[in-house]
Amino acid sequence: MLFVSDEIRVAHGLPDNWQAWHIEALGDQGTHVKLKGGVYRHIKPRTKRPDYKKPEPHSEREIVITIAEYRAMFPKSP
Repeated sequence: MLFVSDEIRVAHGLPDNWQAWHIEALGDQGTHVKLKGGVYRHIKPRTKRPDYKKPEPHSEREIVITIAEYRAMFPKSP
């Protein structure tokens, strides 16, 4: 699971706590990234992980961002 940055969340109109469960590189050069996700509050009792089969109503979305936007979500380590 991947939480997106606030800038991307606002730019794409994603709800708070939106998280991607699927990431896919697009283009021959990997110039864009497709993210699929939603808000998953239901936790599986046995595994203690989000139940990706039970998203909150109307929270599932698919967005495409540039690879630069994707990389900007991860701060560079020293």
